[in-house]
Amino acid sequence: MESDNNKFKSYSNTHWEEEEHTGGILDRLSPPQRKLLRNVMLCAMLALLLWGVKIGETGAENVTETANYAEDETLGRLKYVNGDDVIVTSEDYSLPMAGEVVETFEQNGINVTVTGEDNAKVSAILSGTVSGVSSSGVTITNENGTTTTYEGIVPTVSVGDAVKNDDQVGKLAGEELTLTTMGGIGYMDSLDAGEILGIGG
Repeated sequence: MESDNNKFKSYSNTHWEEEEHTGGILDRLSPPQRKLLRNVMLCAMLALLLWGVKIGETGAENVTETANYAEDETLGRLKYVNGDDVIVTSEDYSLPMAGEVVETFEQNGINVTVTGEDNAKVSAILSGTVSGVSSSGVTITNENGTTTTYEGIVPTVSVGDAVKNDDQVGKLAGEELTLTTMGGIGYMDSLDAGEILGIGG
């Protein structure tokens, strides 16, 4: 292989000797070495490009996540009941009673079961109106449009009674309280204030 600036003489397939040279560093490399250097540079450029894309995606995800959280928080706080605006905040939620969760919403997708002492006070988790009473349970239509049923209690309220969160709705009859909360999207975790209130958890 000869050119105006470079002349190479081959001694073997892998060894090149320079007879005359007036070019740059790349011109001193053998064709296989140039090919290797070119491939290494291409790999380095691709790695930098992928790294840049990943950093860009991470930034975009953070912006999207922040925007979605702000939107959810804003939209979740305002609920409409019979055309009236009702502001619902986390102070409006109370745990139903002291006890141990023995079956979670994640386990069955419908309700939660809590154990406690016989005759323990059972409280409303949200303010609302009693819409149903049976010998072993109470159903309350909550101010935010959800409905919660308390099963396994001796009711102390009547249909039509207005209750505030943390007001007593009954006493535990035995050792287990089962809570079922329904909303516009279906069953909800009665022990997840954020989900029930629509303000994030």
